[in-house]
Amino acid sequence: MAVAARAAHLAGSATSYLASFNPLGKVYVVVLRGHFRSPDASRRRARRLYLVLEAKGRAYLAHGCTSARRLDLAPLGHLHAHVPRLPVRDGLWGHTMVVGGPFPGGPRLLSHTAVVIWQGADAPASDPPLMQVRSDGAGFFVLKLAPGAYTLRLSISGGGPPAPTTVTVKAGRPVAAGVYEDVP
Repeated sequence: MAVAARAAHLAGSATSYLASFNPLGKVYVVVLRGHFRSPDASRRRARRLYLVLEAKGRAYLAHGCTSARRLDLAPLGHLHAHVPRLPVRDGLWGHTMVVGGPFPGGPRLLSHTAVVIWQGADAPASDPPLMQVRSDGAGFFVLKLAPGAYTLRLSISGGGPPAPTTVTVKAGRPVAAGVYEDVP
């Protein structure tokens, strides 16, 4: 846990608004290692995804992606580190979120949202899907998948076709992925 004002340094100007939060308000900083594609227009790839979550309200305050091998969390002060055990040995751990739209404050979770999975990297949505899964109330889902490349898309209709997320599952290793809807 950290203080919101200290978490404002993580993405520079993109999270500077965090400094205006009550300095006593505690936040969680969650750092996920995996293969991520930025939900913004650049579609850059990253090795780390961080989320800043409000402790009491359980809401997203900020997020960011980085390719750096280490994310500098020293300015946050003392943190309680917790390394979760993923419930899959080899497979996929995912999170459904919406980014953009009329509501500021970073991404928001999409609970109970269908995710459609295709086999292969950047598989077209017109191909028949391999399977479909639904995220839980917190927007998380877990899938046991054979090693290989997969394309994931949200099964929702909003501001256009959902952006694809491509993941590669390796034998004996879980992979994390964010599946986004980018609302203009």
